[in-house]
Amino acid sequence: MKTTALFLCFCIIASSQVFGEDEIPKAPKLNLEDKASLDARPFRKSDCDLGVEQESICRALHPVYRWDNTQKKCVDDFYGGCYATKNNFRHKADCEKIATPICSS
Repeated sequence: MKTTALFLCFCIIASSQVFGEDEIPKAPKLNLEDKASLDARPFRKSDCDLGVEQESICRALHPVYRWDNTQKKCVDDFYGGCYATKNNFRHKADCEKIATPICSS
C-alpha cells in the first residue's frame, strides 16, 4: 500500500513538472525583410556589412559572391537558400559592378 501511495505521489509530481503551466519561452520573432521589398530597393551602404542571408536556417550550399568590408573586395561564399540579403550575388562581375562603387567609398 505504501509503495502504491508513493508511486501515485511520484506520478502526480512528475506530471506537474511536465504538464505545468510554465510556458516555454518563445524564440524572438525576426524582422526579416520580405523578398518583394528587398528586390525593389537598391543596394545601400548598410548592405556592405551583411552576410549573404538574413537568417542561416537553410542548409543548401549555393556558391555566391558577397562584398567583404574587411578585405574591401568581393569574395566567394555559400548561400543556404533562404532569406537572401542584397549582399548576395550569383556572379562576381555583378558583385563588383554593384557593391564595389558603394562599399569601397
